[in-house]
This record gives sequence, structure tokens and C-alpha cells, in this order.
Amino acid sequence: MKKSWDQAEIIAIEYLKKKGYTLLETNFKFSIFWEVDLICEYEWKTIFIEVKYRSSEKYGIGEESITKNKLFKLQKTIEYYCVWHHIVFDEKKAIN
Repeated sequence: MKKSWDQAEIIAIEYLKKKGYTLLETNFKFSIFWEVDLICEYEWKTIFIEVKYRSSEKYGIGEESITKNKLFKLQKTIEYYCVWHHIVFDEKKAIN
């Protein structure tokens, strides 16, 4: 049986594909830092997506689980991916 967060990633992938996104990678890891759940391309842009699954809002919404420390690690992972794949990284537009 698939874990619920795996199912959430599958749902996210299907949704993004319907919207015209091209899936480039899943679960991209960078050393001790972080993992980016989905990396897609849309309209010539590389999009990095963190999928958060909640079965209820008892412990808050997924967005609230992204702490400053997690955000820092996520940004370092994105920067690494961009360097590795020769993508221009614009820090001002990076995290939304």
C-alpha cells in the first residue's frame, strides 16, 4: 500500500501535468540539506514544488510546517540543482 504522502505526490503530479507542466524530477536530494518533492518545467521556467499532505487541519495546514530552517535548506537544495543543471537562479523570485 502506498503511503499517504506518496499518494499526495501522485495527485500533485497528475494535476500539474493537466495544467501543462512537464515533470523533470521527483524527490531530488542534496546531501544533508533537503529534498525537493517535484521539479517541473512550465513556460520555460523551472518550478520547485514541496508537497505537503494533511489528513486534517488538527495540526495546522501544510504551509505552516515550513519553518525558516526548512526554507533555508530548501533554498540551498534549489541553488545546488540550478548550478548542477546550469540554470540561472534568481533569489528574488525563488521562494513564493
